[in-house]
Amino acid sequence: MANRLKPVASTPADVRAQIIDVISAVTLYVDILEFDVARSMYAPGATLSYKTFKTLFGADGKPVPAVDFWDQAIKWLPGFDRTFHLVSNFDIHVEGDAALSRSMVSSIHRLDGELWEQGGLYEHDLVKLSAGWRIRHQTYTQFWERGRDLSREAGERLSARTTT
Repeated sequence: MANRLKPVASTPADVRAQIIDVISAVTLYVDILEFDVARSMYAPGATLSYKTFKTLFGADGKPVPAVDFWDQAIKWLPGFDRTFHLVSNFDIHVEGDAALSRSMVSSIHRLDGELWEQGGLYEHDLVKLSAGWRIRHQTYTQFWERGRDLSREAGERLSARTTT
């Protein structure tokens, strides 16, 4: 990622908007439980790495295929009463058909009146395909957390719902 203390070439507003739309679409469609649309924002062969978020990736945050990420996420995310993600403060650099973006993300997960909140840094490596900009790699580095991790309980609730 370019150092912002040095001058950087300006990214056209329409390109910035397209990239922001793709990154924001993932969280929007997760929150409204349209996982197929969220998945479609990733390029073929894409990977994700969630550092310090042990529920999906363990402590090391090694990259995993996006397909595996989504197969795991849909086993517990729909078990929450509601989720809310907000992505902001985008720093985007584009070179041809490749782009790097950094942004801040915060999320709230509600289950039976209890809240689990967290926030941190998103880093996205994107590529422009015939379908538009798509994410090649996504990294999340957690900066803070409030409340306890409710993903296990959400997964149990979802499992109970689908077996009865």
